[in-house]
Amino acid sequence: MRRRALLAGGAWAGAGLALPARAQTAAAPTATAPRLVCVGGALTEIVYRLGAAAQLVGTDTTSLYPEAAQRTPKVGYQRQLSAEGLLSLRPDVLLTTDEAGPPTVIEQLRAAGVRVISSTTSHDLAEVQRKIDAAGQATRREAEAAALQQQLLA
Repeated sequence: MRRRALLAGGAWAGAGLALPARAQTAAAPTATAPRLVCVGGALTEIVYRLGAAAQLVGTDTTSLYPEAAQRTPKVGYQRQLSAEGLLSLRPDVLLTTDEAGPPTVIEQLRAAGVRVISSTTSHDLAEVQRKIDAAGQATRREAEAAALQQQLLA
């Protein structure tokens, strides 16, 4: 049951890993921080948990937690994305799962120079760990991701 809670929206709170206040507010972006579009509610939640909210230039309609994610520009539903809508936000990175699509849109984004970081969906603890690693890589917050991994495993 605990594993299922981790995969659902609001998972951190359900697992006793509430978002710290610093992760809920956007910090000033750094010059090297990539502009990020996040597709997938759990990934968006992890980006906030890593304290990288300022890097988000857009999210999909499944990104509902934390509440601040609801105020980000929306790129549509994760399985019905549009290259034009995504590219209008000028992202450096698209952070998503293998459930995003359609595949032609993902390829169009790659062809346009957007780095696509996608994690495999398996609906288990390993998936949560892959998502944390992918979010750490996408946001250049690998140390924070490693700390979150340790907290999750504890």
